[in-house]
Amino acid sequence: MRRWAVWLEPHLVDPTNAKGAARLRISAKSERPGIGAPSFATPENVRKAQAALDQGVRAEDVAKMIGVSRATIYGWSKQGIVSIPKIR
Repeated sequence: MRRWAVWLEPHLVDPTNAKGAARLRISAKSERPGIGAPSFATPENVRKAQAALDQGVRAEDVAKMIGVSRATIYGWSKQGIVSIPKIR
């Protein structure tokens, strides 16, 4: 995909804007992933979430407490960031 983008890029970029073209070319060839939204899985949030989950707080309530969605908590569990205790 990157090779195709590098091949196509000269046809899409304004040739009078040398700085912009060079920046786009470097970005297309880069192995570094694009910068996305910052993660809410900070050490502090993970520590708070795990402590609350260990005390028996529901995942929904933990999510509200740290400002993320319930799906985020379950996603962290699936990724191994936090562990949700099984209900007995």
